[in-house]
Amino acid sequence: MKKIVCLLCFITTFSFSAFRACTTAEAASIGCGGLLYSCYIDLEEYQDGSSKNIPHCIKKHNRTWTIDTVSFYPSGLAKDHYHIYAKQSSPWGHEPLIGMTDDNSKALRQRTINSKLNTRVNGDMATIGGTVIIPENGEYNFIPDITNVAKTSSTANRKFLNDGGFTRRSDNVLCQNAFIYNPNYHPYCQNSSSSTFDFSDKNTFIQNNLKGSNVVYARLYWGASLYQNWLVKDTGTNLYMNALKYIKGYSKIDFKVPGNPNPITIDAKPKDVFWFGSFSQYAPKSMTLESYNQNESNSYSVKAGINYQYVASADVTDLVKNSLGTSTQDRTFYAGNIRATRIPIGNEFLDPNDGIYKVNSSTNRTLKKHMAHYYFHQ
Repeated sequence: MKKIVCLLCFITTFSFSAFRACTTAEAASIGCGGLLYSCYIDLEEYQDGSSKNIPHCIKKHNRTWTIDTVSFYPSGLAKDHYHIYAKQSSPWGHEPLIGMTDDNSKALRQRTINSKLNTRVNGDMATIGGTVIIPENGEYNFIPDITNVAKTSSTANRKFLNDGGFTRRSDNVLCQNAFIYNPNYHPYCQNSSSSTFDFSDKNTFIQNNLKGSNVVYARLYWGASLYQNWLVKDTGTNLYMNALKYIKGYSKIDFKVPGNPNPITIDAKPKDVFWFGSFSQYAPKSMTLESYNQNESNSYSVKAGINYQYVASADVTDLVKNSLGTSTQDRTFYAGNIRATRIPIGNEFLDPNDGIYKVNSSTNRTLKKHMAHYYFHQ
């Protein structure tokens, strides 16, 4: 009898890796070219400190906009509800906010096992999963309430779990929870969660006898969202650098197997990491175009920030084959120190001075605080 086992987890050190522009060959390898596109290598590194050389093809967008934008015709650019900042000196007026998108989700493809797209196995497949973040209010029994902004699925405050008692890796700093990003600190947060194979949907013989020697293939998956507001003003290289610096750590996970008291750091290979992200420039006195023109009943600010979602995976067949047993203890696996954020949503201005803006030398207008964090781009 053979068995495929797949694991699903949702979710002083020297470094030789550094943010840099792609070489011509690196950019060409991912089809990155064109006036609006820039290619950069991020800061991801292997455990020996060497760079993984993961390229990002980042597209610049000349406008950012809100989800209720309806007018794009005929130029393809948003003509309403797009974001601007008010110039505070002559010549008076406004300029659009700049944003970037970084899309590596299109590279998803069918996985090969032993260099084959299809492998015949006399057996079955099993999956387990876990989470390292749960709502503070109600925890696993959380019930969303759309009438309470603190209890909706997207806005409820969350907390990290650390069921496995994982310690911080040496490349981590203290967990940052402020809703405005501090570029001197990365919001790495220690976390861990466990999950146990029980094979309860299989027959009794499998439940009682399946062990590591029966495993044909095992793969560990992890993923998370990374998001935060920030005050990064530059629209040049510094903006790209801050974005790729912020997401550092997404291609690693700590994994603890039965019989080993210490977690093992697992590296995903560059080809096994996928993401979609966006980030935008900060400019003082930012708002929607309608707010500036006073065509809305309320004038609200908009906020710059970064938002990435990613998924990564690694082959852990040997680890599972050598550790999976028949008892509950020998079928329990832990994963953690997943690169993730749980930044609480705030309605504060990114800069307290953003609440008042001028449209000319003698006219002041007032903006209201707004909960919105991130932009759509075009």
